[in-house]
Amino acid sequence: SIDPRFLQLVVDLPLRLPAGCSIVGSYGSLGASPQGLPNVMIVETDTLDHLTFITNYYSGFLDFQWTPARSIGSNKDQREQWRQSVQAPAAANR
Repeated sequence: SIDPRFLQLVVDLPLRLPAGCSIVGSYGSLGASPQGLPNVMIVETDTLDHLTFITNYYSGFLDFQWTPARSIGSNKDQREQWRQSVQAPAAANR
């Protein structure tokens, strides 16, 4: 069973993230996957301080190995512009 303190941390994290930091997604391996595969958390931020915050927030429950990555597609603003452009025609047709 999962420690209820850990579950509460998971629920509360989005409310406690520093301004300018967002979690794009979190993924875990499926039941039949080999033991030892890491889980993945994708964080969008411009500062390492935000990653330190998340590491310290889960201290005692999770160990992190952060790997910086570069966007190889649209950024957050471009995705939002696309979303709005797709929704606008649909709303006009109602």
